[in-house]
This record gives sequence, structure tokens and C-alpha cells, in this order.
Amino acid sequence: GLPILLGLWLVAWKRDALGRIAGVSLDEHGPAMVGATGAVLTTGWAVSLLRDGRADPLPFVPILNPLELMQVGAFFLLRRAPGIAGAVPRAAAWVAAFVALNLMLLRALHHWFALRWAPEMVLDPLAQPNLSVLWSVIGVVCWTLGSKRMDRRLWFVGAALMGTVLVMLIVVDRAYLGNLAGIAAFIIYGL
Repeated sequence: GLPILLGLWLVAWKRDALGRIAGVSLDEHGPAMVGATGAVLTTGWAVSLLRDGRADPLPFVPILNPLELMQVGAFFLLRRAPGIAGAVPRAAAWVAAFVALNLMLLRALHHWFALRWAPEMVLDPLAQPNLSVLWSVIGVVCWTLGSKRMDRRLWFVGAALMGTVLVMLIVVDRAYLGNLAGIAAFIIYGL
């Protein structure tokens, strides 16, 4: 992913310098190059979400492992790149960020607690309470930012997320009250 990240950065922000090095003017082909590089980066980002993030011989560190560093870099480059930034709806970008954060948490659980990396991992007694905590934190952040910015949509997203977590706690996580993760999820949601 690093060569594609570097390529998008060069094409989007350093096109003139790249053109001087190549000995040609890239003004005519710049928007097409940015679009093509952005499409490749978006596809790579989406495919990388399904990876488990193993980076042997390096130990797994959330956000600081090569896979997630590439994902975070791609997200920010795609959100800021001239010619791409306005093309992606803001809501789609935030949904993508939400999905990426959930998968970062699941990767950490996979590596630290030896959970099997598979779609049914979200039903694990350890994953469910941790997802509830993550969603609670995101919901409170959305609530707070929505209130401070007077942004009703963001506030409602936070409220909907907190309502979803409450339903999850009652329906799903109640079964995990016998373990520490389930108890912590209820306490953190309450706080």
C-alpha cells in the first residue's frame, strides 16, 4: 500500500515536481491520474479491511501495524486529495471509518486473545462486549461533538448508536454478564 499512498500524494499535491522530474507537463492528465490512483487506493483499502493484519516478524500493535497504518493513511489522503475529496459523500467516509475502527478492534482481539479471524468472530463472548464499549465511546463522541457544533445529524447518529448499544446490551451482552468483559461493557455504557 505504501507505493500507492506515495503515488497519490505525488499526483495530488506534487504534480508539478513530478512533471519536472519526468520532463513533461502533467496538468492535462492530472485529474485522470488522481482519479485512477484514488480508485486503486480505495479498492486496496477495502480489500485490506478483510485481512488479519499479521506482520511477522513484527508484533501486532493496534493502529501502529503496517496494515492499519496504510488504512489510516489512505483514509486521510482520500479525504484531503484535491479532485477526490468532494467526490466521496461525507456520510460514506464516516461509515467507512466506523467499519475500519470495528475491524481494528477485532484484529486486536484476534492477535491478543487468539480469536479465530472469521466473520463469526463478532459473535464471540469476548468480541461482543468490546464492540459494545467501542460503539458506546463513538456514540458519546458523536453526541458531544454534535452538541458543541450544533450539528443535529451528528447528534442523532450518536443517539442512534447509543440506542443500538442499549439494545445489544439487553439482548446479546446480557448473556455475558458472567465474564469480566460483559460486566465492563455494562459499566462503561452506564458511565
